[in-house]
This record gives sequence, structure tokens and C-alpha cells, in this order.
Amino acid sequence: MGKNILKLAFLAIISLFAFSCKKEPIAPTGITLTLTNLSLDVGETDTIKAIIVPSNASHSISWSSSNTCIATISPIGIVTAISNGSTTITATTANGDKKATCTVNVTKWTSYNTTNGLPDNQINSICFDAHGNKWFGTGKGLTKFDGANWTTYSRANGFPSNYISTIANDPQGNLWVCTWEAGLLKFDGVNWASYNITNSGIADNYLYTITFDTKGNKWIGTYRNGISKFDGVNWTTYNVLNSGLKVSEIMSIVIDAKGNKWVGTNGAGVYRFDDTNWTNYLGQTDVATIAIDSKDNIWLADGLGVYKFDGVNWTEYNRYNSGLPSTNVWPIVIDAYDNIWIGVFGEGISKFDGTKWTIYNTSNSRLPSNNISAIAIDAQGNKWFGTEVGISEFQD
Repeated sequence: MGKNILKLAFLAIISLFAFSCKKEPIAPTGITLTLTNLSLDVGETDTIKAIIVPSNASHSISWSSSNTCIATISPIGIVTAISNGSTTITATTANGDKKATCTVNVTKWTSYNTTNGLPDNQINSICFDAHGNKWFGTGKGLTKFDGANWTTYSRANGFPSNYISTIANDPQGNLWVCTWEAGLLKFDGVNWASYNITNSGIADNYLYTITFDTKGNKWIGTYRNGISKFDGVNWTTYNVLNSGLKVSEIMSIVIDAKGNKWVGTNGAGVYRFDDTNWTNYLGQTDVATIAIDSKDNIWLADGLGVYKFDGVNWTEYNRYNSGLPSTNVWPIVIDAYDNIWIGVFGEGISKFDGTKWTIYNTSNSRLPSNNISAIAIDAQGNKWFGTEVGISEFQD
């Protein structure tokens, strides 16, 4: 009996000693993540790891996403991209004192080509109408995509031309189609009208571009005979014989807030036409693309660089003084936030927000080709890129 009491007393002393020597968990003094910014395409996954200091502190953490509709995070830090947008991933220590975050940007790329609806993979022009239809100009006809069904207009079904150079909507919702041999076509949603050198006063059947002024005039750039202006009844031609133009090949036309026409040429730079005077800039260069931002700055490319003109000063961006990977630029398009989207032939897409350059190419995105022939932005802000292997829709 006495021995049992002594044994129990001894065990009690040992337990008390062990309890008194038990160490409390060490509280974390900090937490960092292996990634603070992460870019994923829809369906992709990546892993974020948390680093706790000191190293012998409790490693118990919880993970959360500020928007699980965009990306989710598992208990072990695996991020899964769900839909396009941005969300914040947060890692929190067990005591809730320390947190670290990672911004996750999710994009979505969708490709269209001859395997799923297009008649031809070479895309020359992209346009959207008021009904949400997408129109694509290809080398084998004009194609309409309503989101489910494809309709192609080509010579095979009576359309006058297969090669579509430009598509544009006027303020009244009419679709205007520039062709390469059959002149100009107009579609009012029901009927087609044709304007060529045989039945109208248009200056050429080979057309590059079309734009519209606030008076309803159509300004058309031709391959061989300058500019055709059409007011709906009468045609006026501006060429080397009767205007300040020094060349006949007109590759681009845009109209600024003051009504000035900016005319890009093959071989004579760019002209500003105020309906009376012609002013030339950039001399003997080729200006195939012009765009205007919300501040009425003119953006254009001439093969030597991308230029911004604020009405007084010219700023040049090239591969030596900017993030532009090459000066072989074709389309320039500006979004609602004044981001400049530049198609760089052989190098993909360059996006310029005024400070930062972002490059999208076949190596770092799902862009199917680095040869960009067309760019358009739809009403939802999605970017559509035309290449020689089809179209990519980009939701960022």
C-alpha cells in the first residue's frame, strides 16, 4: 500500500514537471508569399507558398480568395482560374495577426479558325454591329458570327468579291465593306448596295479603308486614285491632280474632334486636311494605321516607330526607347481607358498604358500567331486579334 502511494506521488511529480516544461507555440512575426502577382488563363492552376518567420513558428495558415468566381485557392495554396477578372488571394496566420496577399489576374483566350467556322484563316478586318454580330473580312469572303452561327458571303454564293480589306459601321448602323477589286458595298441589315467605277463616281475598285464624318460623309481610301468622298448622292475625288496629295495610295483615314481628316499614305507620310488646306508630316514614309485617343492625340506608325502627336509635339516610340519589340507595326487600336493596343508583325501584341508596356505573344499567352493583321474591341471591352491563322478573342 505504501509503495503504491509513493509510486503515484512520483508519477504526479513527473507529470507536473513535464507540464511545467511544455513550451508554448511560437507566434509568427511575419508572413510572405512566393508570389505577389500571378497571371493565369481560365482553367490553369498554379501554387502559392507561404513563408512564415521565424522558421520555428507555427505554420498553420488559412487561405481565402476575395472573389471565388474568378479564382479559388485550396488549403495547400493551389490557385485555380475560373473566369476572367482580378481577385486577391490572402494567407492568414492561425492567430489572425499576420497576413500576406497575392493579386491574381485571370484572362480568357478563345480561338476561331477554319476548323470552327471561318472560311479562311487570313483575317484582314474585324467589326461589330449594333446587334452584337461579329463581322470578319478574309481573303475568301465576308463572314458574320452571331455567337453561335456562321454566315459567309463569297463569290460562291453571288457576293462580288472574296477579298475584304476593311469593314466599318456608320452612325446609322449600316455596314460598309471595302473590297479589293469590286469597290464598296453597303449592307443595311436587309439589302446590299454596290458602288464601283462602273455604276458610281467612286475613284477606284481597290479600296483600303473607310471612315465617316459628323455630316454623314463617307471618306474612302483607294489604292490607285486618292480619296473618294461620298455624301450619299454625290462623289468627290481628291488625288494628286486636284489636291495637296503627292501620292495616290491611301492606306488609312481617321477624323479628329475638330473634323480634320488624317490621311495615311504609302510613300508620303500623313496629311492633315481641314477641308481647305493639306499639311504633310513625316515626309516619305508609309503610314498604314492611325488612331485617336480621348484627348485627341494622334497615334500612328510609319515603319520606323510609333508616334504620338498632341497638336504641337511629336513623341516617337521605338524598340530602343520603349517596350515596343519592333517597329513593324500594322494595326493600332485604342480602348476606352486610352490603352494603346499595337499589333507588331512577328512580335505579337504590345499594350501601352502611357507608362507601362505589356507584351502578349505565342510564348506567354494563347495568342495563336505573332503576326497581327487586325485588332478590334467590342462593346464589352473584349479584344479581338486577327492573324494569318485565325482570330483570338481576349478577355482580360
